[in-house]
Formats: sequence, structure tokens, C-alpha cells
Amino acid sequence: MLHREFLLPAVVLSMLTFSPIVHAEDSGQEDLDKATQNQLEAQSLVDLGEVVQLCEKAIEKGLNEANEGFAKQLLSSTLLQRGVLLTNPIFKQSPPAPQWRQLRTLALTDLEKAVATDPKLGEAHLLIAQLQALPDGSDDKARAAIGRAVEAFEDEPRKKSDALVARARLQEKPEDQLSDLNQAIEAFKD
Repeated sequence: MLHREFLLPAVVLSMLTFSPIVHAEDSGQEDLDKATQNQLEAQSLVDLGEVVQLCEKAIEKGLNEANEGFAKQLLSSTLLQRGVLLTNPIFKQSPPAPQWRQLRTLALTDLEKAVATDPKLGEAHLLIAQLQALPDGSDDKARAAIGRAVEAFEDEPRKKSDALVARARLQEKPEDQLSDLNQAIEAFKD
């Protein structure tokens, strides 16, 4: 027979073990595992969309701190990957795809969501700036995004140099253009 001194800890332990609060922390694990597997096998925009949905569902259901961080990283990198694929017909095709405006809208949605999840994604900020610099875009949003790209690439001199050259193209004043180009040269030397 159990002694009373062991009974209370056993009851508390069983409550914690079967408590929905404890399990809620990892309720999204199955979705995260599936998102990870799907990301490895993704071959299309639709496949990447499924990864995004599974990551969002996993985060919503609940994950422990480490897995939530991983899910957010997987989410932001997948959104960036999808954004890049959407922009390829705009930037890597000559002439650009006839539906480039719709592709830009879709890409901007993904890229803005990616930087909301991970503000340090310099590549996403750079693409946002390039997309906003296109006709019917926003010069102010392009300049803001390229500024964030320069900051995000602080520890990556070559990428920072490229971002500074891109920012120079968006500057209105010749002295600001020259300043950015000089900084780009200095960053490239590092």
C-alpha cells in the first residue's frame, strides 16, 4: 500500500504528465515534423505553400521554445524561397513575364511575412526593395527595405556591398549615391 507521503507527489506527477497544459506546449510537433519532411521533398510553389501552412499550424497549436524557434526559421526561409521563385520570372527572364505585377504582389506578401517572422533576413529585404523599385511600386518602401538589408548584412561584407550599390541606385541626391558607393567599396574590401 502506498504511504501518504508518496501519494501526493504521485498524484501531482500524474496530473502534470497528463495535463493539457504540458502537452499543449508540443501539440504542434506532428505538424512541424511533417513541415520539415515536406520542405526536404518540396519541388513546387504548392509544396512550399504546404510547408508554410504546416509551420503556421504547428506554431498556432503550440511548441516548446526550441521547436517554436525552429518552426519560425523554417517558416521564414520557406517564405523567402517561395518569394525567390515568384520573382525569377520578373528578374531572371527577358522580357519579364507578362503577369509580373501579380507575381510581384504574391512575392511581396511572402517576403513581408518572412521579414515579420525574421527581421534579419537580408535577402528578403533586398528582394522587397527590388520589387518596390519596379513601376507602380513605392520608392519609400524600397528605400526602407534596402536600408534594412544593409543593416542585416552588417556581418557579411560582400552582401552588404551589393546592398549598398542597390541603395545608391535608389538615392535621389548625388552625394548620397557617392556615399553609398564609397561604403560599398570599403565593405567589399573587408
